Amino acid sequence: MTRILIFLFAILAAPAMAQSQFECKGKPKFSLSDGTNGCVLHLDKGMLNSTVSSGGDRPTRKSTQRAVELYVSVSGTYSKKMRTINGRIKELCQMYHPQLVAVHADKSARKIIVVMFWPGRVLGQAEETAQAVSYDVPYQGASMELNCTAPRNFGRRPG
Repeated sequence: MTRILIFLFAILAAPAMAQSQFECKGKPKFSLSDGTNGCVLHLDKGMLNSTVSSGGDRPTRKSTQRAVELYVSVSGTYSKKMRTINGRIKELCQMYHPQLVAVHADKSARKIIVVMFWPGRVLGQAEETAQAVSYDVPYQGASMELNCTAPRNFGRRPG
C-alpha cells in the first residue's frame, strides 16, 4: 500500500515540481541572503531611455545611455517594500558585478539595469485566447551606477 501511495505521489507531484522553475532549466542559478532563489535569464549590453517632463509648457527632456542589462527569474517571498526590493537588486548587482563589468569591457556603458521577474506570482486574471494563455507576470527593476549604488526604480509600483 505504501509503495502505491509513493508511486502516485511521484506521478502527480513531479510535473508540478518541474514547472515551478521551468524557465531556469540549464541557466546559472543564485541564492540571495534573504532566501530568495532564482536564475539569470539574460546578461548583455542594452540601452536605458529616460524621459523627464517638467509639466506645463516646458519641453520634455529625453536621454539615451548605454547600459548593461541583468534579467533574472526569482522565486521566494515576494515583497512590496521598496527597501527590500532595492536590497535584492543591489545584492544581485554586486553578485554579478564581475560578469557585468566584463560585458562592458569597452567602457561605453554608464548604467546597470537589473530586472527581477516573479513568474510564480501572477497578477490579475488569466486571459485565455484560442492560441495561448497570457498572464501578467510582475517585475521589479531599477537602474543604477556601475558601482551598484543609487538604484532608480522603474515600471509600475509593486502590487
